[in-house]
Amino acid sequence: MTTVDVKAENQRNYLKLMVALEASQGILNLLIAVCDDRNLREILIRQYEKELTEQEFLTYRIRVRNQDPSLRYALAQLVEAEPDLQQEKPAVITVLGVDELLSVKLDAPKSEQERFFGYLQWTREALRQFRFPIVLWLTESILVRLAERAPDFWSWRGGVFWFTRESTPQERANISVSRTESTSEPKETRGLPLEEILRLIEQIEAQGKESPILATLYDSLAQAYQQRYDSPQERQLAIEAYEKAIALQTQLGLKADLADSLKKLGDLYFELQNEVKRADECYQQALEIYREIGDRLGEANTLRAIGDVLQFLDRRDEALQRYEQALAFYREIGDRLGEANVLQEFGKLQDDPAQGLEYLQQAQNLYVQIGDIYSQCRNLLYFIADVQLNMGQPDAAVDSLHRAAELATAINYEPFLKYAQDKIAKINSVSLSSVNRS
Repeated sequence: MTTVDVKAENQRNYLKLMVALEASQGILNLLIAVCDDRNLREILIRQYEKELTEQEFLTYRIRVRNQDPSLRYALAQLVEAEPDLQQEKPAVITVLGVDELLSVKLDAPKSEQERFFGYLQWTREALRQFRFPIVLWLTESILVRLAERAPDFWSWRGGVFWFTRESTPQERANISVSRTESTSEPKETRGLPLEEILRLIEQIEAQGKESPILATLYDSLAQAYQQRYDSPQERQLAIEAYEKAIALQTQLGLKADLADSLKKLGDLYFELQNEVKRADECYQQALEIYREIGDRLGEANTLRAIGDVLQFLDRRDEALQRYEQALAFYREIGDRLGEANVLQEFGKLQDDPAQGLEYLQQAQNLYVQIGDIYSQCRNLLYFIADVQLNMGQPDAAVDSLHRAAELATAINYEPFLKYAQDKIAKINSVSLSSVNRS
């Protein structure tokens, strides 16, 4: 997964989490946030606490105690100490500390983690008294163990929201040195190692279980194969893993997970380009489910994906209709990255270059606002500069390419920098030839 993809996916999952929090007031909703990066986790928590506070929600943090790692006990202690919670005022509780529980037994009969999972499994019903959304922050390895050891609690989850560490500019530079001929951003790896996922799948299947965690593991397996992408065989293994996840999600009635897996399988088929029809079939199925469950962000992302398919098939008017629908959703839910990406597609599809440039500039302004340097650079290189050249504005195009080169240098991304320099040299060469002929 590229860095820009990671940022976009983190943003989408954050918006999904916010929608779930805002819609869960007055009811118990167990939301699981998965993040292995403590710094990113803290940033996300501060962000949603700030936004919720501005909407007059109360926000609290609690930590699971090592001595008595009971979620129910920690919540009860908080409610007892907070009169506002006793009056059931709108509130969100963030639960931390699970990753700090020991997984080894030491002198006790059970490890701290085992006791925590046991409490979750056997005190699940007692959680009904807490009528507010709870965000339980876990690492991915603990999530897998929780699903195995506390399946009843797991079945109550209101959603799982994944957040992946975004690489630093220096890390991107280290990767790009060996990939200077590539025009796409280096891939990020995320989640459990492939071998560990395969081991867990084998372990659960040996028990004869068809559980939600098995569907989740097959989805993770597909993404692990996608991240490697060293051969066509691994693409096929990714497709087969998604198909197994989809079959289980269908059987178990996991509609939200099913829609997400269908969307990701559609993305994989679309990348192959000779499988565009299959991609569209997956997107149409995902769209129907997203609409059924009221997932507006999922609906927006899928409408945009369908628009991409239609654009590839040169059905421009139909593509624009889907993009317009997606744009309305992105603006409604405040997804500025999604909005920018759709505006960029609008710019690419305009017959009038001046109108196209206007859309591309709107997209650029949004990329600047959200600090997405990669997308700013790509938009300048591949779209804005080309339109300016088509409009007979070589000086403006060169200015755009110089700006793109500065941005590429800022993120240490050599492929973009080289592309910008080569294009500037080509434009200058054409201009010089024109002067000599005159």
